[in-house]
Amino acid sequence: MSLKLIKIKRSANWYMRGTVRGQDVYESTGTTERKVAEHVAHKREKEIWDYFLHGKKQVSTFADAVDVYLTHNGEKKFLKSAFDYFGRWKLRDIDQTAVDKGARATFKNHKNSSINRLWYDPISAVMHKAAEHGLCEYKRFKKLKVKPVPPKWATPAYFETFWPYCNDNLRIITTFLPYTGCRITEVLNLNWSDIDLEKKTAFIKTTKTGVSRSVHLPDIVMDALLELPHRQGRVFSMYRAKDAVNRAIRRTVERINRDIQHHNKKYPDKAKEELEYLSTHKLGSHTYATWMMRYAGLNPRQMLGTGRWQDIKSVIRYTHTVDSEEGQKADLLPGDTVKNP
Repeated sequence: MSLKLIKIKRSANWYMRGTVRGQDVYESTGTTERKVAEHVAHKREKEIWDYFLHGKKQVSTFADAVDVYLTHNGEKKFLKSAFDYFGRWKLRDIDQTAVDKGARATFKNHKNSSINRLWYDPISAVMHKAAEHGLCEYKRFKKLKVKPVPPKWATPAYFETFWPYCNDNLRIITTFLPYTGCRITEVLNLNWSDIDLEKKTAFIKTTKTGVSRSVHLPDIVMDALLELPHRQGRVFSMYRAKDAVNRAIRRTVERINRDIQHHNKKYPDKAKEELEYLSTHKLGSHTYATWMMRYAGLNPRQMLGTGRWQDIKSVIRYTHTVDSEEGQKADLLPGDTVKNP
């Protein structure tokens, strides 16, 4: 029995209804034009026959793959652009050329790193999950080239300039970040019930990697936390989201730089360098990693032991900030016997 086009009261669009190879169909064609609706119905009927004759790999769409991905706890973030572009595409038709073309059409003024994060990563995740469930063959997509950028971090001198300009709330949260390495979302979700003041630890329940961990709280963090007047609910309840913290940091840096600019005009021979705005991620994760290597002497393997990172690749990027043991072997190179004219 072929599909028939019908009208229903609640919609101006044509609907297709019928049974094809034992599968009941009652779906909108998405159009008010009958000729277009006939084409959609014919295409839908062909899909069902293809599925019957050749299997689901021939008919599964990106929308089907997204449904499977989300059903199995996939991350919804960043999926909209890919879904809007590839939603009705057959998975078998999505190849490197199609993905590259979609990226160029969707993101015209974005950096390659952003396009990789917003486009290639979610598409790869969805297609991988689809392949696991037999909707398509395994496919790998080559991402755009990104020039590595050394991570920015704050020096102790940075905080010596920054903290005196902070209100108490901002000073306390920006003390917590570099001495624990927590992501700002982890910090904002932290409750007083997660903190053991006697053992000087904080238990991070929800993390990006899905692995809970315990974080040591150095004395400088403990002293800062004890300044907070409340002991129930969220520790940093004064901030609703990370954007609020970043705005507060930016405003503070702008105020500092206005004073520095005034100073430099008045004392040009004693000019000071303006303070760079650093986000919560740079003040936190990047600074913590750098300090743990530079001042605490941890190597990449030991850094994994802190529980903050799950793979060595994430840690290696910070090694440029320290003078390695191997690099110090340069002291053993011949010097006394080499004549320097």
